[in-house]
Amino acid sequence: MLNNPELQEIRKKIDIQDNIILKALEERLTLVKKVAEIKKANNLPIRDLAREKEVIESKYKKTSLPKEFIKKLYKLIIDNSVSLEEKIIWNPKKYQN
Repeated sequence: MLNNPELQEIRKKIDIQDNIILKALEERLTLVKKVAEIKKANNLPIRDLAREKEVIESKYKKTSLPKEFIKKLYKLIIDNSVSLEEKIIWNPKKYQN
């Protein structure tokens, strides 16, 4: 079963999609770094709970994926982004990728 050609072809396509997802997340973090610099320069708070809620809820309308999945996924993405912003803002000299 594991050597099934159809299964292998589908898995290759999944791997391609995974690479696309990872690249998109890397690009997102590049933008998060820019956001952190703007927040730092303008003395803005790191967290914006209203914005976080808006981001998550806006995704519900753009997919047929289950809402709970979207909520968990974006909570993880946002929490990671906030963590990166904190490192950049609070410890800029210690910050490393």
